[in-house]
Amino acid sequence: MGTTLRSLRGLDCLSFFLANVRDGLGPYLAIYLLTEKNWNAADIGLIMGLPGFIRILVQTPSGAWIDKTHHKRKLIVFSSLMIGIACLIDVFSPTFVIICISQCIIGLATSVYTPTVAAITLGMVGYDRLAKRIGRNESFNHIGNVLNAILAGTIGYYMFLEGIFYLVTLMAIASSISVLMIKRSDIDHSLARGAKDESNIQHKPIAYTEIVKEKNIIILLTTVTLFGFCNGSMMTLVGQKIATTEKENAYIFMSCCIIIAQLVMIIMARLSGKLSANRKRKSIFMVSFLILPIRALLVTLTGDPVYLTITQLFDGIAGGIFGVMVIIIIADLTEGTGRFNFIQGVVTACIGIGTGLSAYVTGQISNLFGYNNCFIVLSVISLFTFIFVVYYMPETKDIRKLSVGLR
Repeated sequence: MGTTLRSLRGLDCLSFFLANVRDGLGPYLAIYLLTEKNWNAADIGLIMGLPGFIRILVQTPSGAWIDKTHHKRKLIVFSSLMIGIACLIDVFSPTFVIICISQCIIGLATSVYTPTVAAITLGMVGYDRLAKRIGRNESFNHIGNVLNAILAGTIGYYMFLEGIFYLVTLMAIASSISVLMIKRSDIDHSLARGAKDESNIQHKPIAYTEIVKEKNIIILLTTVTLFGFCNGSMMTLVGQKIATTEKENAYIFMSCCIIIAQLVMIIMARLSGKLSANRKRKSIFMVSFLILPIRALLVTLTGDPVYLTITQLFDGIAGGIFGVMVIIIIADLTEGTGRFNFIQGVVTACIGIGTGLSAYVTGQISNLFGYNNCFIVLSVISLFTFIFVVYYMPETKDIRKLSVGLR
């Protein structure tokens, strides 16, 4: 495809800056509320779970809309500005109700990021180059996370804690500028929705009800929901565990956790993208699930903050592989259907369900029984999830197209 260099560089920049925006304040908000506002773990769990639950409500219709709209760039600009405003609201009025509202705004805005960026990517490079390009996107995303962690830790420790909120707002503005670097003419919107090529532009996509009943889609949705539950609250819980003994240095350790994880993710994302272009998807995908129970058990062994920080290497392995492979697998299962972004929306909603439930359930368990018991529960569930993936997840590389096809 004749995509211009400017647009490809714009996609690099977008992936880089969105890393600091797509999750809002993330675990930093949890530490801020715990150390500065003296919230309990249960209330923090509720707050952290809100964006995920909002995404559940809007993710699927937003994915369907992204399949139809040609205004994908404007959608990212609007969503980024909403997140920037929400962070500023938190600074000026950090009450329970206001933070609940801002978290809902963040959940609404972030629901469009993953499917929209993937759609723009597919529309720019096509199926043949998608695996490597997704790996590149994720690598830039993780590099952005590393920079954000360094900046957030420095600001939180040496300057003022609320500066982290302003940092996210600045990155939201940078994301908006980056997406406008991508030329509209470089995005094939027919290809971006999952039509196999431009000849399919006049063909009607298959029915929503038909594609969601496909067996392999159902298995994928179950798998990603379980991953969201097992992985979604792990780093936040590790940060809270560290904060119980290192209140003054909690932001530094949290930043180190993120930096270590993201550095590993940079490597794993590029490696996964390259390997999946020529090898089976399932064997690569399974590794991300194998890591989860190991990671959960390791963080129960001690409360030493340095040790807990180092264990986030495993988060980097699991997250780096999963982030790349899930998009590639969706592309495999939806090629030619015209429903690539719709299924992305459903998948992201399922991840949101898992993550939201994880935040709430683990918040309650850790508040009542302590962090270590909570990690043990997560390790057991993670083990059963890995077994499920081994026995039920299909190999998708050779599927290439749903049996129902494109009408």
